[in-house]
Amino acid sequence: MADAQDVQHRVSGPLLAAILVVAAGPSAPASAEEPVWEAPVTLGVANPDELVVVTDDAGNDTAAWFRDRTVDGLHFAEPVVAQRMADGDWTLPTVMGRASHDPDISLATTPSGQVTAVWVNETLDSTGKPTEAQLQTAVFDQGQWSAPATLWRGEVAKDPSIAVDPAGQAVVAWTRIGSRNAALAATRDAEGVWQAPRRLDDGSQRTVMAGQVGMAANGVAVVTYVDDAGVHAARWTGASWSASRRLTRTRPAELAFQVSTDGRAAIAYTASRTSPVRERMMDGAGAWSAAKVVDSRTGKVDDHGLSLAACPKGGWGVAWGTGLHQLRLREFDAVTWRKDRVIHRAVGTPRETHLIYHNNGDAMLIWNEDLPAPFAAQIKALTRSSWEWTPDAFPVSGNETNLVHLRAVDNLDGHIVVAWDRVNSGPDQIQSAAAFWANGTVIN
Repeated sequence: MADAQDVQHRVSGPLLAAILVVAAGPSAPASAEEPVWEAPVTLGVANPDELVVVTDDAGNDTAAWFRDRTVDGLHFAEPVVAQRMADGDWTLPTVMGRASHDPDISLATTPSGQVTAVWVNETLDSTGKPTEAQLQTAVFDQGQWSAPATLWRGEVAKDPSIAVDPAGQAVVAWTRIGSRNAALAATRDAEGVWQAPRRLDDGSQRTVMAGQVGMAANGVAVVTYVDDAGVHAARWTGASWSASRRLTRTRPAELAFQVSTDGRAAIAYTASRTSPVRERMMDGAGAWSAAKVVDSRTGKVDDHGLSLAACPKGGWGVAWGTGLHQLRLREFDAVTWRKDRVIHRAVGTPRETHLIYHNNGDAMLIWNEDLPAPFAAQIKALTRSSWEWTPDAFPVSGNETNLVHLRAVDNLDGHIVVAWDRVNSGPDQIQSAAAFWANGTVIN
C-alpha cells in the first residue's frame, strides 16, 4: 500500500508501475568507495506493488510483490516471487496465491538461504468477491517451494511481516481487519511448527495496524504495531511474549524500526511533518531508553524519509532527508551520540532513504530523489570508507518519471540488493541490476 508521501508524488493518468531491483554482484570495484552498479535487466511484466527483497550470505536474492491481472473479465491480484542465484539470472515470477486486491506479501531468509514467504490469500466466488481470507506461508529450501500452509483464516487480513533467525525460527505479524482491528502474531520453532496466533494489542483502539518485525540471531524477536495512541512493541524471548510497551505518545508521521543481530532494537520516528527525528533504543535485556531528539536543529523542520541501521560494536545510525535538500546522519557509538551532520546536499528533494553498514564500519546511504524539471526522479547512492563520505552521489537508476517503494538489503560482505517501483506511462516492467561494494579498511 502506498503511503501518503508516495501518493503525493504520483502523476495523473493511466499509470503503470515497474519494479526495479539492483543487486550487488561479483565484479570488484576500483576501490571500496566506488561500487560497480550494473545496468538493470527486465524480470517480467505485470502491474506490480508491495515490493520486498531479501538476500542470503551467498548472494542469492529473492524478490516478492503482487501484480494485478484481468482474465476473462475477472479482475484479481497475485502475490508472486522471483529469485536470482548468485551470479545468475532472475527466474520468471512464481505465483504464490490469489486475492481480490492487495494480497500483501513478505519475505525473510536465513543466512544459509532458506526463504520463508507469507502472504494474504483469498477464496473468491465467481464474481471475484472474497468469501474468506487466509494467511499462508511457504518455504523455499533445496531448490523448491513447499506447498502453502494456512496459519490463520478470517474475513480480511493485511500487512503480514516476517523475520527469521539462522536456525529457521520465525515470527510473523499481521492485521486482522474488522470493526475493531487486531494486531496478531505467531511464532515458528526450528522444526517448522507454527504456534497458535496471539493478539498483541488490548482491543481498545479501532485503528490498530501491525507493523514491522525483527529477529536476532539468538531467536529473540520484537514486533511493533501502531494505533492512535502511538507505537507499541512486544518482545518474544524464544519461549514467551512480554507485555506490549507503548513507545510514542501519538501515531507517528514516519517510523523506522530495526532489530540487530545481537538482540537489540530501535525505532526512529517523527511525531508530525514539522517535528524533528527522535529515536528510542532497546538493550539486549529488553529495556527501552527514553526518547532522544536526533535532529539538533531548533524550530520547525521537514524531516522525512527516515532509515535506521545497526552499527558495528553496538551502535545505531539514523539517516533522513530534509526540506533543505539535505541528507543528514547521526550515529550512536554504543556510549555517546555523535553530532548530526549533513553528509550530502541533494540537487532535488530526497524522499525514501536506506542506510547500510559493513561490519568494519563503512556505510552506504541509498535514496530516492525527486529532481528539478525537466527530470523527475532518480535512485542514488553515497558511500563512506574510513569515515570519509564520497563527495558525489552515484546514479543507480536513470532519470525516471516517478520512483516509489525503495528497498535495500545487504549480506554484509559487499553484496547489496536495491529495489524500487518505477512508475511511467509505458508497459509495466520488473527489472534488476547488479553491483558489488568491497569491504574497506577495518576500523578499530
